[in-house]
Amino acid sequence: PVTVRQNLEERYAGLDADVTIPDFEKYVQLFLDSTEFGLNAKIEYPENGANGTNLLDRNRTEYTAGIHSLCAVLPAGAALKVKLFGVIWGFPVSQDWRMGRR
Repeated sequence: PVTVRQNLEERYAGLDADVTIPDFEKYVQLFLDSTEFGLNAKIEYPENGANGTNLLDRNRTEYTAGIHSLCAVLPAGAALKVKLFGVIWGFPVSQDWRMGRR
C-alpha cells in the first residue's frame, strides 16, 4: 500500500491534478487480516518464451519487429489475465489472453 500510494501521488502530481487520495490502506489491511489471501504468490515473466522475446518481461521496454511471446510462470493456484488494446504492428488487437503454466 505504501508503494501504491507513492505511485498514485507521483502520477497525479505529474498530471498536475489536485486530488486527495483517501485512506485505502486500512481496507487493504482489513482484507489481508480477514482472508486466506497471501502476498507470497509471485508471477515470473522470463526474458523469452516459446516464440521469442517475451512482451511481458518487466525489464524490457523496446522491441524490434518479429515474432514474440506472451509468457508468464504462474505459481500453483494463481491466475493471470492480460488485455491487449489498440493497434500493434499493423493489426488491431483487442483480445483477452489467458496464460498457461510453463
